[in-house]
Amino acid sequence: MQPKVKLRKVEYNCQLEDDSSSNSLFMPTVVIFFIALLLSSSSAHSQWLQDLRGSQYNSLTVQYWKAQEINETATSYKTGTPVTNQAQITFSVDRRQINQSVSQDGVKIESNVFSFNPRKQILSKTLRRSTDGIQWSLEKSVYAYKGDLLGMVNSIKLNGELIYFLMVKNDSLGLPIKVEQRSPDSTLMAIEVGIPDYAHNKIIYKLMDASGRTVSTSEGRIAVKKTGNEKYNLHGDCFLYPRNDTPSDQIFCYVEFDYDSNGNWVKKKIYEGEIDSTKNLIKPQLVMEYKRKIKYIK
Repeated sequence: MQPKVKLRKVEYNCQLEDDSSSNSLFMPTVVIFFIALLLSSSSAHSQWLQDLRGSQYNSLTVQYWKAQEINETATSYKTGTPVTNQAQITFSVDRRQINQSVSQDGVKIESNVFSFNPRKQILSKTLRRSTDGIQWSLEKSVYAYKGDLLGMVNSIKLNGELIYFLMVKNDSLGLPIKVEQRSPDSTLMAIEVGIPDYAHNKIIYKLMDASGRTVSTSEGRIAVKKTGNEKYNLHGDCFLYPRNDTPSDQIFCYVEFDYDSNGNWVKKKIYEGEIDSTKNLIKPQLVMEYKRKIKYIK
């Protein structure tokens, strides 16, 4: 009997949709579970265009009712040796500021503050990170919009001094397709472009240095395309779907859920494997497990 399942947009990109019900306090990318945001001025290997997509607000909250505090434990089995992180999130009264702290093996490694406008678009994030709980790095990013679309991101020191800024260009469908990284005096430092192929649901990312020399190239999906193999539970959550790490990825994710009385998940296990002709996972491998306690506003 297979585990029951569902997924979200996270560490392993096993997701069908970017919906808040499947999100976790641990947001994608990074040293172990977190987004490597806008990095430092030497970010010749980063991919801003991928990081600038998606809703960070939904990634930090729950789908139903208003949470006052969320405590989540995430355990990764991907490397064979289990690695566990703990995250705590608290919300301001107007829910426009979210505080997040992250610990690994009992040692705090992140302390972050996110602020949002009434439309739930991110306005700023202050990231405080450590690898040993002793030495900390600080970075703050401030976001500016042109209408509904992101136009600029300023990376600043906590004293307000500008480190660098990103100029963002979007296509007619709102997809970010170009980022220019510039120094405080507007000197070009790096460029990343995205070349979308909507007909084939693909996008090519090219990272270039200031001279226009290509540093790296990668390929991704514009959107997660349904294959007809997806399965949904009674909560409307997709518990079987393609992993979508790459356009040619054949691995599927199977998610097992437990829910609270408000309809939000409180336990989730994610398995990976190929599927057979009956759409069942072959030799499912547990890769992630999440547990969370949600305190609601009364």
